[in-house]
Amino acid sequence: MADEAMHLVTDPAILATVRNILLDPAESDTLRNEAANVLRRHDHPGLRDDLIAILADEREGDRFRSFAAQHLEDDLRDPQSAEQVRALLRPLLDEPAPAVQREVLRALALIGDATALARLEAWINDPQASWVHDLCCRLAADLGRQDLLPAIQAIAASGAEDDSGDADRARRHAQVRPNQTAAQRAVAALTAGDRE
Repeated sequence: MADEAMHLVTDPAILATVRNILLDPAESDTLRNEAANVLRRHDHPGLRDDLIAILADEREGDRFRSFAAQHLEDDLRDPQSAEQVRALLRPLLDEPAPAVQREVLRALALIGDATALARLEAWINDPQASWVHDLCCRLAADLGRQDLLPAIQAIAASGAEDDSGDADRARRHAQVRPNQTAAQRAVAALTAGDRE
């Protein structure tokens, strides 16, 4: 039975149906994401072009466009497509949709893209960029960026005030906690060698 199921998945007609699901904005984001996963596993020709078209189409929802950016991350490691994908992704660091910006920052920073690394430094030091501080802290730790430790420590210390009795402050604090947690973990990772 498992062999039969694999045969069905590799059947060109089935893969064409899966591609139609990927391209249909009426389908759920989750289903479309799974369609992209299936097509990627089967090295479906044209998947990169489909993902680029989805990412460039502002009529698509921000959530699914961020999924497309995630999928394109694999193409950044392919020497034949890396420059094309990098050139497409860089301008999306200025995209109005935070979900897309976050995925693009992650993908480009992990391959050492200078534009993304400069944006990482700017955002981690910008108090107004709290929407991305958690990711910046994780990336700084993953990249071993000791130079960003002061900014990470400031994020770790932020929001430590008592918010009892103040509903607005409590809401802001709830937003800051993931940033604090990510920052605390990054501090621990970046200073682990100091404790040995």
